[in-house]
Amino acid sequence: MTEKGEILDKSALLAARDYDTADVHIAGFGVVRIRPLTRAEVLNHGQQAEKKGVLHAEAMMISTAIVEPSMTVDEVKRWQRISAAGEIEPLTDEIMRISAMTEDGGPEATDRFPDES
Repeated sequence: MTEKGEILDKSALLAARDYDTADVHIAGFGVVRIRPLTRAEVLNHGQQAEKKGVLHAEAMMISTAIVEPSMTVDEVKRWQRISAAGEIEPLTDEIMRISAMTEDGGPEATDRFPDES
């Protein structure tokens, strides 16, 4: 045992995960269901942003995270083209939050973004 807890077996790290989902209200339309992104997905989307631009990376992120209704990258790109500027933002914000990529994204994010005050 260490000061921070018991050393785990690597099988725990390599086991498949059953992620919780979250429902996001899209104003004027209804609710969509999303799941968090994996680290590999986040890194892949970052690479795509460098190669194909942020708009494409956002479409990939949404397409990957949205569970119901499922949407292809091309369908998300169409939605980006026809939506009001702030329509998709609550969705992308929540994807970032549940993927522990923001300061309020849970304990993992808190560890990654310690309070510097």
